[in-house]
Amino acid sequence: MALSPVQPDEVRGLLGRLRLAPLLTGFRGSPALDVAALAPIVTALERAMADDPSLVEIEVNPVLVRPVGAVALDARAVTAR
Repeated sequence: MALSPVQPDEVRGLLGRLRLAPLLTGFRGSPALDVAALAPIVTALERAMADDPSLVEIEVNPVLVRPVGAVALDARAVTAR
């Protein structure tokens, strides 16, 4: 968790503290994933929530992070009535 607004560098630091961080940085011979490409996705979601008061919730699942690049494959947004 972090207070808004978050910057990409802060997101990368937060991701590095996750229990699954070894999976992002390369584990048992697998390549490291592009955490630098994941950080802008997180900051864009945070910015969308801050910019639009009608947004109550955004869920992004899954996010595909590859050795080069990251992309959100599905998302759902809930707005206030």
